[in-house]
Amino acid sequence: LASLEVLATAAEHKDRGNEHFKAGEWQIALRRYERALYHCAFDPMQMYDLMEKHKAAAYAVQTPVKLNYVACVLQMREAGLDVAPVQVEGEEEPRDPLDRCEELIGEVLKAEPNHAKAHFR
Repeated sequence: LASLEVLATAAEHKDRGNEHFKAGEWQIALRRYERALYHCAFDPMQMYDLMEKHKAAAYAVQTPVKLNYVACVLQMREAGLDVAPVQVEGEEEPRDPLDRCEELIGEVLKAEPNHAKAHFR
């Protein structure tokens, strides 16, 4: 039950991020996607413990959030905007945003190898 509430919070951040993205407010959208990623992050053991329907719910939130994050970073770079290095939980040094994007695309493809948008981005 708690995992569903966390996913609902992540979905809310994703939806708000989408609104900002559509409005061209990429910095704000990126922050919303980062918050959504925080709320929908489950380690492999947690995912293993989830029931199948909850795993499907997790992927239904995680996949678009990860792809939207990548799209936002790419849009900002195309517009010539600075994208700050990303602090990833559990790591001391911040990462280049493109490295983070590569990691997120890899996670999507690991979970859904035939995901068309992941291959495109």
